[in-house]
Amino acid sequence: MDYLHAAFGPFEPQRDTQAALKFALNIALMDGRLDELALLLLPGSRIGGVGGEPGWEIDREDSLALHFVARVDSEAFALAHPECRSDRAGLWALLRPMLAVYAAEQPHDQARTERLLDQAALAA
Repeated sequence: MDYLHAAFGPFEPQRDTQAALKFALNIALMDGRLDELALLLLPGSRIGGVGGEPGWEIDREDSLALHFVARVDSEAFALAHPECRSDRAGLWALLRPMLAVYAAEQPHDQARTERLLDQAALAA
């Protein structure tokens, strides 16, 4: 399931400045990595990043404010912006609609989806 396309419409990797973050979130959801995303999004958690093949990662930068940086291997995927930085609110603005699609497509995973959506509500 392509949660990115279902949530936002056609993907425009040569124009979208948030392409790397959308791409990485989409793959994380496709791989069912909700538990890792939940830990990544908690300030001070033991997980500082999540990533995988083919060549993507989302790292948390703990400082005065919680920020994230997504990177996609530019040799594996032709994105105009292979790196994207985001604050917590910006990341949730992208993840929330993708999670709604995930919840509709993966009803067996309702408990994990609801935990992530509860975190989104707290972040708003």
